[in-house]
Amino acid sequence: MEQLTSEGYVEKRSGIGTIVLDNAAVITMSTGQSFTNHLMKEGKTLVKNVLSLSTNQVPPAFMQIDSTNPSFTRIERIYYLDKQPYIHMTHYIPSHIVVPTDPVLYETSLYDVLNQMGIQFDRFSDEFQVATPPVNVSTELQIEQVPLLLRSRYAYDTDGSLIEYSIAYYETNMHSYVINFNV
Repeated sequence: MEQLTSEGYVEKRSGIGTIVLDNAAVITMSTGQSFTNHLMKEGKTLVKNVLSLSTNQVPPAFMQIDSTNPSFTRIERIYYLDKQPYIHMTHYIPSHIVVPTDPVLYETSLYDVLNQMGIQFDRFSDEFQVATPPVNVSTELQIEQVPLLLRSRYAYDTDGSLIEYSIAYYETNMHSYVINFNV
């Protein structure tokens, strides 16, 4: 409990008890480990570079879930695993969420940036498939255009509103995608 208090996840109040300040963070801490944390524990280095940051029309996949937002902020990043291109990720954030325009901020965790803006995450939904990436993605990953692991993620806030939709292509020949759950 002391660790959760010191990290800002809970607040202890005399005569009242303990109040959870960020339930999503507690759930994440108690049930799973992020893939980035898994890689770090293995001694790997993961560097995130922003390729582009722009405002665009809503992509079709986003429109199927949230047709109320006419535009979005698109953040395209490449992740290097031990200095080799490993993940190509594109994030789509509804334009009513005004995100910072400094690309350097997105070289760390996008979710930390959004959380610092006051956005509280409630749940994530990930879908996995194998797909051949577009030519620009293969080029950024410095590979032939071959099928890769594709993860689509939908992130929702505590009101059930879609906060972020992302698609990521993983070069799993370098490292498997690992999901660890605590019981």
